[in-house]
Amino acid sequence: MEKAALSYWDYVKAAFGWPVKLPLMGAMPLNKLILGGFAILGFGHPAFWLLGLAYETAYLVWLPGNPRFQRLVQATMAGQVEEQWEEREGQILARLTRDAQLRYKQLADRCQQILRAGESAASAMAGMDQLKAGDLNHMLWIFLNLLLTRQRIRENLDKTLQEDLQGEIDKIKQKLAREKPESAVAKSLGGTLEIQQRRLDNQAKASEGLRVTEAELYRIEKQIALIQEEIGVCKDPQVLSTRLDGVVKSLQETNQWMNENVQLLSTLEDEPPMPGRVTRGKVAE
Repeated sequence: MEKAALSYWDYVKAAFGWPVKLPLMGAMPLNKLILGGFAILGFGHPAFWLLGLAYETAYLVWLPGNPRFQRLVQATMAGQVEEQWEEREGQILARLTRDAQLRYKQLADRCQQILRAGESAASAMAGMDQLKAGDLNHMLWIFLNLLLTRQRIRENLDKTLQEDLQGEIDKIKQKLAREKPESAVAKSLGGTLEIQQRRLDNQAKASEGLRVTEAELYRIEKQIALIQEEIGVCKDPQVLSTRLDGVVKSLQETNQWMNENVQLLSTLEDEPPMPGRVTRGKVAE
């Protein structure tokens, strides 16, 4: 997590309950214990309450502004974010088929290769910084959720075939044609026909959604391949930086596509905070 992502208030809140390792006691919120001591002593003499207030004011002014403490908080919070990422990543991967897991792992491995190649191109780091800052992670997260969306759509389509629904609709229409329009039977059949027609429409939308999702998965894979190729073949730092900027814009187009297809991709998980590095796709044994 970058320093700019945290406000001074974040450091104050961290300092207030920061755990300190004490002999034989383990990690304890020392500041809170000291405040508790002042509070208890204050019942004997109110001056201790003023002393405690002075102590806490000095403590919360000095420690949150300490650069070393800020780096420690940043590292701790980045670790927590990464744990959240890996937990959510593992939960979704566990729900995917083996083929989908391997497809995700292959893309994650490519992202790792991109970052390793970028580290060797030090003069082109301006173009790599934006990728490291989260674009590759965001792309992986989109890809993982698209795999989950595709699987859910497939499962729904497998439950009922469009041909079966169309056959049932044709039979209902035939029965309806033999009934008097105002009869109770005709009204019941009409209601059933409407339900089945809506189910058929939903199946058609799901089929279209499946095709779009497949196309977007393919596009993301090609975007990542393009980044890898650009870094591998382009040795001019300025040209590489320009090309990487173009790829980043392409990644942003995918994000825009996601926002424009919220209803289609309603199965997507809530997006977790992005960690500061690309994680490797974990495949269940």
